Amino acid sequence: MEKYILDFNNGMTEEIEVVDLDAVKEAAENEMAYTQESVYIKDPEGRVLLVSRWNGVEAEDDDEVLCEFGTFGFYSNWEEPWN
Repeated sequence: MEKYILDFNNGMTEEIEVVDLDAVKEAAENEMAYTQESVYIKDPEGRVLLVSRWNGVEAEDDDEVLCEFGTFGFYSNWEEPWN
């Protein structure tokens, strides 16, 4: 089992222990809500491993959509953070 931190960037974080990174992504996706903030997966030391960025516009056909909130916006697919 591996430990991760889900950071919903709205004051809510959650420490979870799962078998792998795919399981933590699934856990985060199940808890995504319309917060207008990006979601981060961090290691136990707080380093960002993956981010799903909030896009405050309606998704277009060529967007990589992970979770959509109608015309209000969407979360993009998981990606490594920008440096």
